[in-house]
Amino acid sequence: MFKSLGKLMGGGKKEPAAQPFEVPPPNPENPPLVPCLAPFPFTGEKKVYNGYTYTAPGDADFLSFRQLVDDTNGWTLRCERDGNMYAWDRPLPGEQMRLIKAFGIFEGVPPERLYDLLQDPEYRIEWDQNRLDGFCFTHLTDRCDIGYYAAKVTKPVANRDFVNMRSWRQLGAGEYIIMSTSVPVAECPPKQGLVRAVVRVSGYLVRPYGDGGCSVTYVSHSEPKGWLPSYFINQLTSKIAPNVIGSMRSAVAKYPDWIAAQGDKYKRVRDVSETPWPAPQPNLTYQWVEERKASGAAASPPVAAVDDADENEQPPEGEATQ
Repeated sequence: MFKSLGKLMGGGKKEPAAQPFEVPPPNPENPPLVPCLAPFPFTGEKKVYNGYTYTAPGDADFLSFRQLVDDTNGWTLRCERDGNMYAWDRPLPGEQMRLIKAFGIFEGVPPERLYDLLQDPEYRIEWDQNRLDGFCFTHLTDRCDIGYYAAKVTKPVANRDFVNMRSWRQLGAGEYIIMSTSVPVAECPPKQGLVRAVVRVSGYLVRPYGDGGCSVTYVSHSEPKGWLPSYFINQLTSKIAPNVIGSMRSAVAKYPDWIAAQGDKYKRVRDVSETPWPAPQPNLTYQWVEERKASGAAASPPVAAVDDADENEQPPEGEATQ
């Protein structure tokens, strides 16, 4: 899922390259520190795993992520559907891929249910049609793990895979954050047949909305690596992001019945201990949506991405597809 929009960027059959970002080789005797790719440095615990030292996010980093997710400045609205789904993007200096943001409203869905769905690896197998593979390498802390995700996509784009450090918090009052960034792991170098993509930062902010419902705000900045057709890049915000929110909406509607069908096999293993914010936080995106609903959308419709691309565009010679 927007475990980043990254996961929608599929895979290929060429010889894998080296690690997709600079990182020293693992060293069990003196584990090097893995660089943080997020736009804010992580300040939490240092943890060693299989020859690398990782920095888990601290409480201040979750606040930085929340501010990034909830900020309303500099974004261009690209898509709006039925008054309950919005998608924006924002250019970043020197970057081909834009920062992507989506907001979805889920009437009648309590926040903890949507959070559980996003955290449930067993149920993801049932509803995530892009998933090729996924598993956890290790837990660095009780609220931080390192996992693998491989995804398929429509030809001619090559399949991608990701190795991400994922962290989560419950902030009280029905608010949850799940945050990811890419890291290396010694036992999983880039694989033949897949392009190893990089997530600089992605994640979800789940909050209560209205009477008994919730909203999710998603943000992602990924580097898909390899080759992408220009039309695919143009469609990230206008088509792919809305479809992901739609998939979540369909999946969460079926989630209670799926849980009931599991019987005693179902175990809620996600950490839900609360770490409240030190001070109340604004809900800027929520306010923006409410103001837009009140004023009407006709005065400022979504801006279409420039689409001068050829949908029959093919990869360059030597860039094989699945």
